[in-house]
Amino acid sequence: PVHAPPAPGAMKPAARALWRFGVDLERFVRIHFMGFSAMWPILGAISVARAEALALLPGLLAVALCFHVYAAVLNDVVDLEVDRTQPLRAGHPLVRGALSPAAALAIALLQIPLAFALLRAAFGPNVPAAGALAAAFGCMTIYDVWGKRCPLPPLTDAAQGVAWGALALVGALVAGEPNALTAVVCAYAVGYLLLINGVHGGMRDLANDLAWGRRTT
Repeated sequence: PVHAPPAPGAMKPAARALWRFGVDLERFVRIHFMGFSAMWPILGAISVARAEALALLPGLLAVALCFHVYAAVLNDVVDLEVDRTQPLRAGHPLVRGALSPAAALAIALLQIPLAFALLRAAFGPNVPAAGALAAAFGCMTIYDVWGKRCPLPPLTDAAQGVAWGALALVGALVAGEPNALTAVVCAYAVGYLLLINGVHGGMRDLANDLAWGRRTT
């Protein structure tokens, strides 16, 4: 049978719902920031083996995506109390109550075993790479939990920098033997995060952080 297409008016609620879902997903996992997360393991792999790096790309992107979701969601769960008073965060699904903190925390924690499983599935047993990935998750946890509570906030900013540097090291270790260029990539990750998170990122929430007694660089 031939069915007439739905009237334009009937499509609008579905289109609006899809748009709202997309906006919430963007806010929840910070889709616009995923390129930054993917960059580090790719640069790490390229520092060791340029020609072979393309074949490593799918596995590295999968691991980086898990790490990205963990870093973004855990940070928002930890900072939820403060974010609820920040007008710039009013549309976030956690702030609005569209998603519970427990569910968000479960999503974040799920990324840890998933990342290690994907690393093994893509590259086989690789103890050094798994160790670097563990360091990345550990340092990011330090930043997310204590980033605005540490008496010396540059220390936790540095911990986040080390987390991204360790993610770059994961890429290098699955590609081969890390070298001096790998060290440059990792050092750049640490230095860049010290600036972008400690200064630029902190300015956005400065007034509200001060009101809540939160400490940032």
